[in-house]
Amino acid sequence: MTSPLSELPEIPPEVYESRDRGDLVLFCGAGVSVHAGCPTFGELARLVEEKFGPFGEQEQEALTQGHFELYLQLVENRLDAGAADGHVRRFVGKALSEDTKTTVVHESILKLARRSDGTTRLVTTNYDRLFRTAAEKLGLDLPTDTAPRIASPRLVGWNSLVHLHGALDGADLRHLVLTGADFGRAY
Repeated sequence: MTSPLSELPEIPPEVYESRDRGDLVLFCGAGVSVHAGCPTFGELARLVEEKFGPFGEQEQEALTQGHFELYLQLVENRLDAGAADGHVRRFVGKALSEDTKTTVVHESILKLARRSDGTTRLVTTNYDRLFRTAAEKLGLDLPTDTAPRIASPRLVGWNSLVHLHGALDGADLRHLVLTGADFGRAY
């Protein structure tokens, strides 16, 4: 079978067979949405730095060492003191909600994740809505589970897109798994 994107390799038939047996679950991170114009987690931290700056040695060290979740936690603690609708989370939501160029990668992944019986098993750590937009473009009725309320991923009956780290869907932004403290609570 040929991949729908020229830059992706040909997908062996065994992958589709594994998917249809229920042995395959796709996990997708920030790299999936980069093609559509979204920042990586590190780039998101740098955007927060441009907006709110690193103040103090601890913030600068976390950012320099690539501990972006710690950096975001320190900035959030400095600015927002854990407010649900704080400056950092609103900024992150806005940065990830901007128009994107394409959902072709997301559409391709949804096609790959969709089993022959019509069920889809896909997990993403992305906050953006691009998989949902892609599902709409493909005419798929795709149930969605979003942290912190995720259904048990049973082998029988599981049919959803799982936003493991939360999603920008108008819900309370404090449920995004964004900072070191959030990762600690989530995992």
